[in-house]
Amino acid sequence: MDPEKVELLDYCKELLDGKESVSGLSKAISSAREKTLKLKQDFSDRVSKTRPEVQSKCHNEIHEGEAALDFYLESLNILEDYVKDQKRHVLIRGMESVRRGLSRMTTAFYRYQVASLIAEGPTDMPNYNLLFQAVKKYQEKNSAKQEVLDWIKAIKLSVDQMKPAFENNKKLETIQRFLHVLDKHQETLTKIEENLQKDQPVMDLMEQFKENCEMLRELQNPAVMEILSSGPTHSITANIMIHTTRMFIERTANYDQFTAALNSLENEYQYFKKQLEIVRSSETNSSKELAEEALAGMEIYGSAVDSFHKYQETFDAEFLRKGVLTLEEAMKKLYETSKTVFELGEREGKIPCVHCQHYNPSDRKTCEKCGAVLVKGVDEKSPELDQEIRQILMEMPATENIRKILEAGENVVQGNISKEEFSGAVDWMERVIQENWRPIEEIKKKEKASQVEEEAYLQFSSGVRTLKDGLSKYRQYLQSENVSFIKEGSRLILLGAYSIFQFQKNAQQSAKKIGSGS
Repeated sequence: MDPEKVELLDYCKELLDGKESVSGLSKAISSAREKTLKLKQDFSDRVSKTRPEVQSKCHNEIHEGEAALDFYLESLNILEDYVKDQKRHVLIRGMESVRRGLSRMTTAFYRYQVASLIAEGPTDMPNYNLLFQAVKKYQEKNSAKQEVLDWIKAIKLSVDQMKPAFENNKKLETIQRFLHVLDKHQETLTKIEENLQKDQPVMDLMEQFKENCEMLRELQNPAVMEILSSGPTHSITANIMIHTTRMFIERTANYDQFTAALNSLENEYQYFKKQLEIVRSSETNSSKELAEEALAGMEIYGSAVDSFHKYQETFDAEFLRKGVLTLEEAMKKLYETSKTVFELGEREGKIPCVHCQHYNPSDRKTCEKCGAVLVKGVDEKSPELDQEIRQILMEMPATENIRKILEAGENVVQGNISKEEFSGAVDWMERVIQENWRPIEEIKKKEKASQVEEEAYLQFSSGVRTLKDGLSKYRQYLQSENVSFIKEGSRLILLGAYSIFQFQKNAQQSAKKIGSGS
């Protein structure tokens, strides 16, 4: 076997079985290093050719791509250590590191491609954008048919990898619907694939694919939440790792399945760790302290990953059991804190849209997602303008409920009311929202709602969703007693109430026009 013409891992496997010599490994490592350095340069060139605004939106994905390349180069150093001392466990560790490096690079580049395509449109649905752009280039004769087929294969694979987590929860109604749409998704992709092979039109099928993507997006959040609630942690990736490890111990899963789950876990670990480090390094970010707290949890996460890797080196099952327990502990510590860090870090210095809650760059006058005029100064960095919105809320009809729930948030932090009383206030507000939601829901039940009714529904439902998000933050305070959840919850409640206020104002203006006959 010529070491310069084979994949590095293949050569290492042959070497481990005694079928190849150590002298050839140096050539294989040099060849792999040369290819990786070229890939690093190609990635850098590709990024530099994209528009500045795309680079800005894909900052995290670019950073992760560069980190993945550096990780792989470090993996080659481990194999070079083996060449020096020829210790078998070093070769095994090097092989696992190379395998993880390759997986991490694949994931990082895919994430960058997805992020860059989302940044350029035409929708905010990754898989649809990926395939739409590929089909568009092919139709314009700017790419080969094979490129479209490759994307179809990649999307199918991503769906297949997603399904096992949901297959284990088929008894849940939402999961059944979700799996049904996933099957339709795959069927549509197959039809697109067949039409391309026969040089037949595919745009009608692309519309079906778009509808599938929209249905999946609508179903995915409740489907994911049901899986999270049925697993031992709040992370699907961690749940899959724990489930697979236990099956591996019981010999109902094989080593490749265990390795695949571990690679996914480590990819998530490296990605989140990098995100937290970025947040922590920002001098102006209001979530620095939370980032420090979350990074302490990440150390436990890293210990869990290390335990699983120690099993791969020693094949001692005790490391598997330790890894599962440590991972569960890490997820408990990380869930609420890291979630808040990412949200605050993402929103820092940006303007939230009161209609769709998308966070926009500070220099925009209209929302880049829905086009609505932006109300500046409603984030936590502009308390005087928050006060202005609060004043508007106090002047509009039926805002006594908003005042009460905001005051409850302030009082529980100051110790004026107990956590039980605060929990009761949150329950009460949720009932108020539900009662006021029902009449508006009737609009959606009509067979032919007018455009005005549709717009009214979207505006009102946007406000209701934001109010609910605020109450969810309040509930997170009840679990963690972290004051930042009260702050963020109050801000979201203000935004939601403001959106509903705008809806009421528009409704009143429409009523006046109807009354005057205009």
